Amino acid sequence: MSTLTAESFALHELEREEPRTSDGGGLTLAMKVANVWEGLLATGVAACPVCGDRIESAAGGGRCVGCGSTLH
Repeated sequence: MSTLTAESFALHELEREEPRTSDGGGLTLAMKVANVWEGLLATGVAACPVCGDRIESAAGGGRCVGCGSTLH
């Protein structure tokens, strides 16, 4: 099981910076995690960046119904 924290990705800093992409032109992990937070706050569910299943709001963060990863 993985645990992702907002602090470890400094999301407040990402909001002030221009979006960046990885060398392959895709989203960075920090951008994916930011998208998960946006989905959780807006609708209560989001796609898990670990397995692609569904993360649902739980205890101030989220928990994936597929792999059990948590976001705090």
